[in-house]
Parts: sequence; C-alpha cells; structure tokens
Amino acid sequence: MAILNLDYCNNEGGYSDGEIESELLQIVKESDDYNEILKKDDRWPIFYHLSPLRENVFNWYPFKKDASLLEIGSGCGALTGLFCSKVKEVKSIELTEIRGKINYERNKKHTNLELIIGNFNIIPLEEKFDYIILNGVLEYAGSFTETEDPYTDFLKKVKTFLKPNGILLIAIENRFGIKYFNGAVEDHTSRLFSGINNYAGINSVKTFTKGELSGLLRDAGFKNFKYFYPVPDYKFPEVLYTDKSLDLMNFNIRNNVYNANRLLFYNEEEVQNTLTKEGIIEHFFNSFIVEIFNGERDSEKDTIIYAKFNNDRKDRFKISTKIIENNNKLKVEKEDAAKATVLFISASAAGSEKRFLALTKNILTATGKTVNAKLRI
Repeated sequence: MAILNLDYCNNEGGYSDGEIESELLQIVKESDDYNEILKKDDRWPIFYHLSPLRENVFNWYPFKKDASLLEIGSGCGALTGLFCSKVKEVKSIELTEIRGKINYERNKKHTNLELIIGNFNIIPLEEKFDYIILNGVLEYAGSFTETEDPYTDFLKKVKTFLKPNGILLIAIENRFGIKYFNGAVEDHTSRLFSGINNYAGINSVKTFTKGELSGLLRDAGFKNFKYFYPVPDYKFPEVLYTDKSLDLMNFNIRNNVYNANRLLFYNEEEVQNTLTKEGIIEHFFNSFIVEIFNGERDSEKDTIIYAKFNNDRKDRFKISTKIIENNNKLKVEKEDAAKATVLFISASAAGSEKRFLALTKNILTATGKTVNAKLRI
C-alpha cells in the first residue's frame, strides 16, 4: 500500500475548485470506475480530475522502468497512477490536504508510491531523482515561492533534486496560444486576453511564450531542452507534434475547449495555415511540453517526433501511434491499449521521410498478433 506522509501538512491554502473537492473525495473512496461517474456528471471539475484522457500528457513518454520520479503538485492524482505504472519509485507532493487525500484514495494500491502533503519548498527531500514532473505547476510558482524572482528560483531549487543526467518534464499553457486570440478565456483567470496582456494586475499566476519559457529555463541553469506541442492542449492532448514532425506533415489545431463556451472571432484553421507557411506556428500552440536535460542528451536514444492517441474509444479500439527517429531512421509504432498488438514499420532512407509518413496514413491496425515489417524506399 502507498505511504501517506502528513508530517509537513500545515493546512496551507492553494488552488482549489471549492466544495466539489469534498464530493471528489467521496467519489474516489466509493468507486474506481470513473467512466460511469463521467457518464452521469458533466461538471467541469469532475471531468477534469477523473477523465482518463488526462494521462495522454505523459503516457507516450519512454520512462525508464528502474527509475525514480518526483511529481510536484500532483493535484487529485490524475497522473500519479500512470507514473507508478511506469517507474520503480514515485514520490508525489501536493500542497493542499484535501487534494492529497483524493490522490491517496485513488492510488493507495500502489506499493511504490509515497504521497507527501505540504509545500515543496519546506519539505526536506534528501534524494535525487531520474525524473521530475511539473504538470500545470510552474505557472503558480509566484504563489508559493516568496522571492523576488519566484519562477527562476523555483526552477533552480527543482534542479537541485535532479540526478546528473536526470530529466525535468514541464507541461504548461502558452500565453500566446492561438485559442486565446480567438475567443477562449485564459485557463487560469477565466478572462479574455489576460495572458496576451501579460497578466496586467494579476500576480497569482503567469504562463509564458516559447521565448520567455526558454529564457527562464536558461536563467535556471538548463542548457539542453526540447519542445513538444500537444494539440489541442496539454490537459487533454489528442496529438503531439515536434519541430521535426511540423516539417514533415500537415496538421490541424483543433478548436476543442472543454471547460467553457468560447467565441470564434475568425477562421482558426486559415490563420493556422498562414502561421505555418510563415514558419512561426510553434509560437502559437496552446500548450507546451518541455523535456529538459540536466546533463547532455543521449544522442543514441530513440526520439519521439510525433504521437497520436485514441484512448477516448472503447478499450478494444484504443490505439496509440508513435513516430520515432534514431540516427536519421524513422519507425512507426502502433499499439493497442492492452499492448497485445503492435505494428512496427521502419524506414532507413533519411531522404524519404515524406513518402514514409504518407504510407503510414494508409496502414490499418494489425490485430491478433505482433507484426514486424520493414519498408525499403
């Protein structure tokens, strides 16, 4: 059973959805079949905290199985169980007591989990980790880090808990996300254009453009990082792009906004196409996922350049697709939810990526057995 550590819990306030969190605690105590709950209750906090789609943000990532992981700001535990299934040891920190207890109730079956309730800045962690996760957390650093430069100082502190070759993974909104120019309210303030206006008069939260975020990482001492672009955003990603896959394939930025009605001021697809032709679309994705290396990146490591998820389907139809690059070679992996069926295709000709990717669009998912095939171009 998981360990629940209350030694540093001081009932400190934080981001909250209010009284509905008491309902969430009762729900996870009484049932672990959240799909049935979601069919009957369409309130945003219920959907946001319990939807299995939340796992798409990191379920594609190739975590090392024997690794240790620190999750800072785990909320109600939407991702904690995923991490427990991926690595050997998980420490999860949540500021507020009720959210920490919700997390514990839904993930207490995991024997490799210690859940600590309290402020990360005062918890005396003694070990270093292979992975540290900041999922929707960095933007709140100004609320719980009392320094003149809270965002940089928070990242500097996080860096001290990474192993020499450890990896920090950050998921955060882009304050210049295309949806914010087109009638979607800012995710944290629920106001139109507050992020675009650089949060004038708001001190509790702050997201960043790609350039601002890169500068922040460099100021914190990180030199090596890579961007992923989740669509429609990091909360409920359906597709994941990188700079490499943007050069190789067409894409659409979906207009999905789950938590509020939105206006539409213009044809978003047409604007997106123009930004793509101008070569600046990466600055206007709604969210970023950033892979940040504490040391040098392993050049021999497989690199995921594209991923697509279909886990909103029934289990037998759930498929994930990844395009992976290694030494100028590409391969496609298609996998069902039970990992019983894998379709693997590789291309060895570096100059044939577009033909290779065009071919994969016509591939049907293999069924019943593992299929290995090599494509010569």
